[in-house]
Amino acid sequence: RQRGAIVEEVGKLPEVRNGQRTMLTTNKTEATSPVSEDSYRALVSEWEFGIRTTSSLTEMIAHPAFRRIVDSGRAAIPFLLRQIKADPSFLVLALGEITGENPVPRSARGKVKEMAKAWLAWGEKNGLLQ
Repeated sequence: RQRGAIVEEVGKLPEVRNGQRTMLTTNKTEATSPVSEDSYRALVSEWEFGIRTTSSLTEMIAHPAFRRIVDSGRAAIPFLLRQIKADPSFLVLALGEITGENPVPRSARGKVKEMAKAWLAWGEKNGLLQ
């Protein structure tokens, strides 16, 4: 699919992240499966490899490695913020699932770098970005 399809799918995600619960959203506050920095990096690599041939956000967020990152709960937030600061990606969507928040302005939806920028500002505001 082309970029337009990704933007269209991202436009649908805030409905899911703003209170609508599906089997893919959990809004975890505590870890069900804690992750070390090395394990986290391995999960990110596994996710990146697993989604390399898809443009479907549904497939990206349903990938088992993405789900394990989300399942690690708030412990993953510092890792995710560092990761998206170094390399913006759709991993920003995990932050919304974990926190239940969405600091991304409507105009930035589907624009990974702008989405990452909004989450990084959120991380700084909340003292989570070093």
